[in-house]
Amino acid sequence: MIFFKPTEIQSGECTALFEAFLNEDKLGECRILLKKDGADVYMLEYDKAQPEIGEGLLKSAYNYAANHGAYIGILSAKDEGMAHLFLNFEKNGDVLKNDIPSLLAGHCRCGDNI
Repeated sequence: MIFFKPTEIQSGECTALFEAFLNEDKLGECRILLKKDGADVYMLEYDKAQPEIGEGLLKSAYNYAANHGAYIGILSAKDEGMAHLFLNFEKNGDVLKNDIPSLLAGHCRCGDNI
C-alpha cells in the first residue's frame, strides 16, 4: 500500500512537503505553498510512468490545504507529467487551477490511454 507522508515546513517558500512511499521505497514528492490567492503545488516529482502516484501526491497536498483554509488549488509545477489529468484543473494562462473541492472530486479518465 502506498503511504503519503506529510511534513509541515512553514517557511516563506514552502508550507508542507508530501512524500509517497511503498514500504521503504520513496516513489515521489511534492511541495505546496499556501498563499492568499490559493494553495500552489510548485514542485511535483514522481515516476511519470505512474501518474497515479502524482495524483495521490496532489490530492494529499490539496486536502492538507483545504484543512488549513485554502479554497483554490494551483498547480504551477513544471513537468508535472500526466497526474493533473486525474483532477479537474482548468487552464488559466500557463497555470492549472480550480477550487479544491472540484480538484479532490477527481476526473474520470476511463478508457483513456494514459
